[in-house]
Amino acid sequence: MQQLLDDAPDAVRSRIGTLSAASDSGSETRVARWLRRRHFQVEQQVFVDGVGLLDAYVGGLFLEIDGREFHDGEDAFSRDRRRDLRAIRHGLQVLRLSYAQVWHDWERTQQDILRAIDEVGAFGRRKVEQLALR
Repeated sequence: MQQLLDDAPDAVRSRIGTLSAASDSGSETRVARWLRRRHFQVEQQVFVDGVGLLDAYVGGLFLEIDGREFHDGEDAFSRDRRRDLRAIRHGLQVLRLSYAQVWHDWERTQQDILRAIDEVGAFGRRKVEQLALR
């Protein structure tokens, strides 16, 4: 990818901006880039003890961005719910986004993400700080 960027014209490179190798999917890339363009600090692939890796942390919320490929089967569905339960037991706020929300209903999803950060972000930040102090 870096070689393609290096070989691209300046106009193309400036439109693409900075890329991150932390995303596991195009959906994660889309969400993280959109948030960063709005000047949010986004941490990707955040490890939470007892929960595991979460796709992103931003503004007091953890985001899980689920495509069908890895989250569609019964085992994956159950595993995701167990992880959500553990996160909730820590008091963490997890916003789970589907492929369809990110790609087919993106405008509404953007507004919902911003509202969630605004409405529960302060609570989420306090919980993360408390967890870090343990």
